[in-house]
Order: sequence, then C-alpha cells, then structure tokens
Amino acid sequence: MERVDYILSGGMVVTMNDRFDLFQNGAVAIRGEKIVAVGPAQDVLSSYESDEVIDCSGTYVLPGLVNAHTHVPMTLLPRFSPDLCLYLWPMGYCT
Repeated sequence: MERVDYILSGGMVVTMNDRFDLFQNGAVAIRGEKIVAVGPAQDVLSSYESDEVIDCSGTYVLPGLVNAHTHVPMTLLPRFSPDLCLYLWPMGYCT
C-alpha cells in the first residue's frame, strides 16, 4: 500500500473532472499539497494508507481549488435598484 498524509473518506466526493464524477461514498488521498487519488472509498482505502483517516460521512468533499461560490444574487437583486452599476451595487446598496 502507498502511504499518504491524509485520507478523507465517506463523504460525497464532487469532482471537477471532464465527466464531473460524483462518488456517493468517496475518498480523497492527499500527500503533501497534492491530491494523489480520488474515487470510491473502497478503491482508495485498498490502495492507500495513512495515520490520519478523516471520516467525512454526511458531508460534501470538493477536492482541489474549486470556486463553489455564486454571484447569482448579485445579478438578480440589482433589479431593485436599477440606477446602480452591477459592480457598485454590492458596495453601495448592501450597507
């Protein structure tokens, strides 16, 4: 078995690969600052071992730097103040 620093296991792993794979009971193996494996928990746990296996049951795991926030409210709510520009609206109207 290959050693890694951390394994995040048991959560819903949401990937940003070409197929946008979702693993209901997934796992992520991490060594240093690199993600070395993502997949079904049984596959990752049978190939990698770590002293720190973190139980992520009941959570979502988003491996990598994925911009998961949204600007939808910023595009919809300015309609209440049409005299402000979109980029100024959050600063001038939300106070």
